[in-house]
Amino acid sequence: MVKPKIYLPLSLTEQERGYILCHEQTHIKRLDYLTKPIAYLALVIHWFNPLMWLSFSLMTKDMEMSCDERVMQIRGSENIAGYSDSLLALATFKKTPSPSPFAFGEGNIIARIKNILNYKKPAFWVIATSTIAVIILAVVLISNPIKGFSIYEHPETQSLFLGQNSLRVPAMVRIVDEISGDEYILTDTNEIAKVTEIVEEMRIPKKELSKACGGSNSRYSISYYDDINNSISEYRYIIHVAPVWIDNNVKPSFSFDLINQKDILKRLEEVFASKNGTAMYNINSLLENKMQYIGDNAKVVALIDALPLPKGVKRDSIELFTSKAPYGVQINYSLEDDSVQISEEQFLRNSILLLGLINNAEEITHMGSWNNKLLSSTPFKFTYTRADAERIVGGDVRQFAENQESLAELIEIIQMLKNDYKRDEQAVQTLVKGFGKKLQMVSLTAPNDLVAASIAENYSDYVTPELMQKWQADPQSAPGREVSSHWPDRIEILRMERGDTNHYIV
Repeated sequence: MVKPKIYLPLSLTEQERGYILCHEQTHIKRLDYLTKPIAYLALVIHWFNPLMWLSFSLMTKDMEMSCDERVMQIRGSENIAGYSDSLLALATFKKTPSPSPFAFGEGNIIARIKNILNYKKPAFWVIATSTIAVIILAVVLISNPIKGFSIYEHPETQSLFLGQNSLRVPAMVRIVDEISGDEYILTDTNEIAKVTEIVEEMRIPKKELSKACGGSNSRYSISYYDDINNSISEYRYIIHVAPVWIDNNVKPSFSFDLINQKDILKRLEEVFASKNGTAMYNINSLLENKMQYIGDNAKVVALIDALPLPKGVKRDSIELFTSKAPYGVQINYSLEDDSVQISEEQFLRNSILLLGLINNAEEITHMGSWNNKLLSSTPFKFTYTRADAERIVGGDVRQFAENQESLAELIEIIQMLKNDYKRDEQAVQTLVKGFGKKLQMVSLTAPNDLVAASIAENYSDYVTPELMQKWQADPQSAPGREVSSHWPDRIEILRMERGDTNHYIV
């Protein structure tokens, strides 16, 4: 099998030897000497299966006839008679037992001679059609369907639905990430169809995980509503994912493992990413560019380019600080549109990853500039230290850069940071809007003593004592209402940036 050899009877003529050598060399070029033993091994495994014996026999026959046809292609159709005589001459020799079932010999001589006599070079379209058919058949036969039941098919869950199309025509879908608390309301037909396709491709085993109706805490919940104006409680179905259980607003099902959990969760994560702008990370690319020292400029650039950015932000130049501590990186950005509002979350995530993947990095700075170069102010500047990353993660962030699993764990941790920032930003917005309403109550056109008293009454819950003292001493330096009417009463927040852990610039 390693070095195949050809054995011929000594009595062959020169012409016969030429034909037979051409035939056997075709076997060797096509690696038939490897294919046949593999097929024979399959036959041994299924020794008592008559279909396997039939398949092996037909394969061997086709293998020989195919090599015969190749000889005719090489030697030309004018040699058909001579080649047939050579096969017939071989068949008249006294037969000896084959040295192994893997050897090639002169079996099926009559059928082979008939095949040669009827041989015609096939047209190109016949070859092309046959090749395509074989490829399609191979793909169909090789592919293994995912085992398990869909939620429409399982005996326990199918009775909860009114039909196989029950999830395909809702007015609204609400999808919730039960870990982060994020949720989205979908009313677009295409978005709903995408989520429903994911749900319908879930596979659950026959045996339940738990018979407790209502199941257990799942990773996602997907609620279906018939009326877009319904309240949250008036759902038609809730599909809980990983583990899987279904509630049709009448009776919850048992809970089940999710067989194709990895694929389903990945697709649902992509749905969330497309809705909230959360980008996906290429873990392999990040690990390939992990480095010990910050001075490897090419790897630093490759790492930064592998990190996603908020919409409307484009990376510009990169500065490396390697001469003295703190060693760090400053990444400069430009805004594609001067009206873009920048959120800090993605920059913080990227910084934590960089501090984990660059062993001696101590500080990461993100500096933005306006698209309009005439604007001199800096729209954002965020700086994070290794201490910041360790405080957020709860330990040395570099421990997560050991392998794919640990880095995926770190990415899962930093993806959840958005919730804390959202809560903080909502609190700041509430504070600013509350203060804005108080601005209406302080008329700067009144005498200074009345303005000072009004400032103390309305602003004391919102400003520091030092600022309060300054404004009372000089009321005209304080913000307030400069017209007699209380209008306008709408406060619009144009931009909000996080200065550090305890400060926002609004």
